[in-house]
Amino acid sequence: MDKFINFFKEETVFSISLILAVISCFFVIPGNDYFNYINWQTILLLFIIMLIVEILKNLAIFEISVRKLLTKVKNTRGLVLFLVFTCFFSSIFITNDVSLIIFVPFTLIALKKVDSFDLMILTVSLETVAANVGCMVLPIGAPHNIVMYTLSSIPFESFFMLLLPYILVSVVFLMVASFFIPKKRY
Repeated sequence: MDKFINFFKEETVFSISLILAVISCFFVIPGNDYFNYINWQTILLLFIIMLIVEILKNLAIFEISVRKLLTKVKNTRGLVLFLVFTCFFSSIFITNDVSLIIFVPFTLIALKKVDSFDLMILTVSLETVAANVGCMVLPIGAPHNIVMYTLSSIPFESFFMLLLPYILVSVVFLMVASFFIPKKRY
């Protein structure tokens, strides 16, 4: 029983999610069609992506890539900028969620290698902002963009020009935020 309680204490997010899921069952009474509410294709796709990321980590692909990156980038500010804008540009084509699933583990490995544990939260936060901004560049960057683009029936140029000011302001924010990152050499 103690192991069970300790598990729920250590896994706070899981515990809260489980409790909320059980509570939600009282608002939507389970029926014959209950399992069809879940988008199994999306869950399977995310599972496969996470599996691939885990395989890449176990094959030391991230480790090798981090070593190569660290030979090219010589300070923490440059490293963080590279990681953040990698999320930005990749999310244009592979969506924000997938970009973060792939690059956050890479980021954690890179920051551990240069003993910059203090930059992990800031870097992942900036990557999250960058991924969400990058996904606005093209209609295919995020599912909600696809819905907005197809339902609005506006031309691509108009769609892009509508979002461009938000993208530019956000990129400037990311650049300004980078000045608060120490430029520690490693």
